[in-house]
Amino acid sequence: MTNPIPPPSVDIRAAGVGSIAAQNIGAATTGDHSPIIRLEPGGLLPARQVRVSAHEPVRHVEAPRARHFVGRAQELERLRTLLTCERTPLVVRQVVYGMGGVGKSELVRQYAHAYREEYPVAWWINADSPQNLQHGLAALATALHPPIGLLGDAEQAAAWALEWLQAHPGWLVVLDNVEDPDAVRQCLDRLSGGHLVITTRRDVYWQGLATVSLPVLEGRPALDLMLAIIGRSQPLGPGQVADLEAIAAELGHLPLALEQAAAYMHQQRCSPSRYLRQLHEEPARAHARFPHGGEAERIMARLWHHHLAALQAHNRRTGLAVEHLLRVLACYSPGDIPRLLLGVLPLGDQQPYGGKEEEQKWDEALSVLASYSMISRSGVDEAETISMHRLFQSVIRHGLDYDAPAQQAARHTALTWMGQALPPGPGTNVAGWPIWRDLMPHIDALASCHRQGGEPAELGFVLNQAAVFTVTQGQHRRVHDLAKRAMTIAEALYGPDHPTVATSMGNLAIAFCDLGRPGEAVPLLERALAITEAAYGPDHPDVA
Repeated sequence: MTNPIPPPSVDIRAAGVGSIAAQNIGAATTGDHSPIIRLEPGGLLPARQVRVSAHEPVRHVEAPRARHFVGRAQELERLRTLLTCERTPLVVRQVVYGMGGVGKSELVRQYAHAYREEYPVAWWINADSPQNLQHGLAALATALHPPIGLLGDAEQAAAWALEWLQAHPGWLVVLDNVEDPDAVRQCLDRLSGGHLVITTRRDVYWQGLATVSLPVLEGRPALDLMLAIIGRSQPLGPGQVADLEAIAAELGHLPLALEQAAAYMHQQRCSPSRYLRQLHEEPARAHARFPHGGEAERIMARLWHHHLAALQAHNRRTGLAVEHLLRVLACYSPGDIPRLLLGVLPLGDQQPYGGKEEEQKWDEALSVLASYSMISRSGVDEAETISMHRLFQSVIRHGLDYDAPAQQAARHTALTWMGQALPPGPGTNVAGWPIWRDLMPHIDALASCHRQGGEPAELGFVLNQAAVFTVTQGQHRRVHDLAKRAMTIAEALYGPDHPTVATSMGNLAIAFCDLGRPGEAVPLLERALAITEAAYGPDHPDVA
């Protein structure tokens, strides 16, 4: 494990962004004999001085996931009109049913893709929490001006991004899946020179914002969506059309559910009448009362239990652990799961495969899941990311009891892969920081999958390493939370006097110092020193 982090000898986090740009910045070191981080004098520019050319755009916007986008032409045109004519920030929300799965994010993806050439800067941020919003803004700042990434302070980087957006017009920023209007208030209050689009399923009052409401797909658009995915070369008869209409009604006309039902019929070469019969025969006990309630959850739980049998049959035919893979992916954050996070997958009793065979098996397993519209894939090779709808992810997570063997196995694999994917030297290895930033939402999601009390040692290791990285980003409250849980896990596993406990304890103490609470840090540091000296003797480097 990484040792407790000494305070840097030169703390570039202490100055504001504006004052940093004017300083002659020297070196900042963590004191552990690692490479020194340097910013040359004048290397960090104020936000107003950074320009972006249309010939070298800065864009990070999710590609459309829906191959067949139907029934939303009116809403897409309204979105375009509001952004280009009224010049107001925009909230995309569903106000009739208040449920996920109606295509809010997909509508914005389609817009961003159709008009991407009009925006030299276009940036997509998962804003479902204040931490992820800050992470997304900091990533935008680094993309606009790479030296910002050397600051090691996500809060200052996010503030720099907001300053840049204030100073330059003509951008598109998407804040996806916002739950609380107050969480994005700083963006709403400060940004006016570009196009700000917010997606939310909260039917609440958004003061001063125009709205586009998305209902479910009814009538002909629902049929068009299913028919496009099923891909029948021959026209359907009246009876088959009636069966599809009945399926749509059974699934509440929820677009996400319609897409997955149609993908199942296509993959299984299943007629609408047979699929409808199977839906009627599906036992209701598994999905009648979903833990988090809501019609959308019940619909997706019904499909999950119905389609699970198809994945299990595929496993038996091919030897691929497709179901296991899907459960593993559900342990991470639902969007932008990096391909590098997918480790070696054991196939039942077989040994893990490697090399080209491993890559081929991975592609096959991912392709199976994509063919059932359970995941989507973006990018190629090392840049590939995997996503699933957060509503479907929630259903998978809650589809089994916490202690069910399948759930335990998924958590174990997800945690093993995460440990393998972590870049070394999180406190000083600047080259690994972009990977760390991409992994942090998935670390948070993985930690949330584990009940507190009885967590495995691997989770403590991951959280401690994440705490070390988070110190470099100036996120002191997050450092506190990560280090405290890592210390709690270590104490439960090893007892109060183990060196691993001292490591997390030292990191927690640094968090208290950075939070301006040195009185709480000193006892922790004294205890960590005593544990380390007792374990290794007075002359060990860790004691020093």
